[in-house]
Amino acid sequence: MSCNGNCGVPYTNVVTTNAEEVNDFNIVGNNFTILRVFTWKNTSTVGDFTDNWQSSSAWEPYRNNPSVNDVLVFSKGGTVTPLNIPTETAKRIIIRNNTIVNVNTNSLTNESATLTVGNGTGDDYEIEAGSALNVTSTGNTLSIVIPSVSTAGIAGDINFSGKNHSIRAVGELGITFKNGSKFTDGAGLFGNPIGNSVNISVLFESGSILEDQVGLDYFSNTNVLNFNSNSLYIHASVNTVSLDNKTIQNLERQIMQLLILVILA
Repeated sequence: MSCNGNCGVPYTNVVTTNAEEVNDFNIVGNNFTILRVFTWKNTSTVGDFTDNWQSSSAWEPYRNNPSVNDVLVFSKGGTVTPLNIPTETAKRIIIRNNTIVNVNTNSLTNESATLTVGNGTGDDYEIEAGSALNVTSTGNTLSIVIPSVSTAGIAGDINFSGKNHSIRAVGELGITFKNGSKFTDGAGLFGNPIGNSVNISVLFESGSILEDQVGLDYFSNTNVLNFNSNSLYIHASVNTVSLDNKTIQNLERQIMQLLILVILA
């Protein structure tokens, strides 16, 4: 099979396996997937902007027919607030170029929404350094699921508060918090925001931080969270946490203005 232009697909761009946009391309072969890249607009760059995730005009090019092969990119910089997120599957979601994504779950049409992200090449869910995902509202629940064959690479920040929002991996080493990244739970969050059942599903690499402001039980399953040397777990809650038979490289205990730093060998 050969293809020139856009192969009849009603979109102006396709992507290579590293999600770089290509406008004019040739394809020869029988087994390939055309990935479609859609970039979230913002008010500072586009006059017809809408913050409704399900509106085709919120994306460029227009996302008229959502597909499981879509690559969704937040890369315009600044702060954006997508509303009305549906339950759907995408090939990849990428947050980059110092973009802050604030998700307002009060806008969800149902009580919860699940974004399943995966089966791309490289990290399927990616937050670059300097970028962040904040899910901080007390409305409905947002869950991000990384399937067993997929991975999430977090080099920026994730902040959850308000309700039982979560990002969880189905497979081993499905989520990696990289050097310089930080996961923070805040007031009102409950449940298991980064999973509680799949062994070795979350890795905190050297230089990454998990900050627990609520006092959640991240360690009910010994093997879910893995901390490399020079990673840091900050316990900033008055609640007691059990660390029996747990391996943590660095633990920082914060109560009011008192700070105790314990280095665990």
